[in-house]
Amino acid sequence: MKEKFDFVVIGSGPGGYVCANRAAQLGFKTAVIEKAEVGGICLNYGCIPTKALLESAHLYAKIKSSRFGIEVKDANANIDNIVARSRQIASRLSKGIESLFKKYKVTLFAAEAQFASENVLKLRATRNHEVPSEIESKYIVIATGARAKLLPNIKKSDRIWTYREALMPSFLPKSMIVVGSGAIGCEFADFYSSLGVKVTLLEVAKHILPFEEEDAAKVLKSEFEKKGIRIYENTQLKDLQEVENGIEYEMESAKGVEKQQVEVALLAVGVQPNSDHLALEKAGITADGKGFIQTNEFGQVENHSHIFAIGDVAGGKLLAHKASHEGMMAAEYAAHLENPTKHKKPQPIDSMKIPACIYTSPQVASIGMTKQMLEEKQIPFKQGEFPFLASGKALALEKNRGFARVYLHAKTGEILGAHFVGPDVTEVIGALSVAMAGELTSDEMRESVFPHPTISETAFEAVLQAYGSSGNI
Repeated sequence: MKEKFDFVVIGSGPGGYVCANRAAQLGFKTAVIEKAEVGGICLNYGCIPTKALLESAHLYAKIKSSRFGIEVKDANANIDNIVARSRQIASRLSKGIESLFKKYKVTLFAAEAQFASENVLKLRATRNHEVPSEIESKYIVIATGARAKLLPNIKKSDRIWTYREALMPSFLPKSMIVVGSGAIGCEFADFYSSLGVKVTLLEVAKHILPFEEEDAAKVLKSEFEKKGIRIYENTQLKDLQEVENGIEYEMESAKGVEKQQVEVALLAVGVQPNSDHLALEKAGITADGKGFIQTNEFGQVENHSHIFAIGDVAGGKLLAHKASHEGMMAAEYAAHLENPTKHKKPQPIDSMKIPACIYTSPQVASIGMTKQMLEEKQIPFKQGEFPFLASGKALALEKNRGFARVYLHAKTGEILGAHFVGPDVTEVIGALSVAMAGELTSDEMRESVFPHPTISETAFEAVLQAYGSSGNI
């Protein structure tokens, strides 16, 4: 039996489900194929449950600090209850997406999908649900995401974890090494350290958070070290193996080779795209050497105007909000192809205008160019910076380390980049995203009125400081 659709999405993560719902809104007969939990990795094993875990850990640390005039005796962090809360939140949101599929009349198939040809997919049921053996569609979107990458010759075990095991630990270790200090590595280092685990954070690059502004990384490093996290930068993992009751690892830096032992190792060394199980060759699609599917600016796969790839499987910035935006764009571009008069062509995404957020304490958020990029491209710029030490709201929160920094074009005043490290800055960076998308200049920012006292006004003060007109520093 072969069912026919106008629009089919493989994967129901933040790119896939948004894409499917938008396609249905635009009038396409739409289906989603999901082999596991609805919502994908982000909702079930990534951005959502990790934020729930971090909220619990940061609240526990705040209670223990007794810096707010409130004394609590015998506070205890119950790891089972903390994890259970995060799973309840993930489950609630997953069910919410299923409800949205029903609302928009999107058909959901619990199955694995492989290409049989350019327009036909073979299905294999995964959750005892009856599915058609094949479905045919005019448009197909690949939104299969990515999975945790492992190091060569190292396999997962009870003591060698990826983010999935770290989200639902069978026990709370006394010590651990986190290999890799991107967003995932830093967030888990913060979480476990806040619960009393002795954490070592290892990074092969020059500094932790290697894709962020170095000064922001320095602030986070300093705060981590105050919590007792041991940080090794410019350090390579040479060996890691299980021993009795733990993990023994060997690392090498300019200081030489060092051996240590911990209870658990968490590998946060990047991801591998989920493109290897799709039989892409049956549709004439070739992934690159790392498994990412190459697309044009609208997400269309090369030489296949009706097939799109979005989110992590398509490479670029591996961010949930990027995937969602690409999903909307794919659906709207397909509608434009169907009826250019009725549906305008969507705007391609400018990767420099996609914000990034890290939910550690303090938080880190950024958008646009770093200082190094501007200097390498020889773009004339002004730098404005406002320290959180001068923020009344940050002082009230007892979180006054860090800064708000902006880079402005020296001639036009265009916002070229913004970098924040401090409290709640992940809630601020969206305003800079709107400003950059709207091509607002520093003059227009300075004419805006920001509420006081807020963390958001630090962005305004940073713009003022670039021109020496801030009255608060």
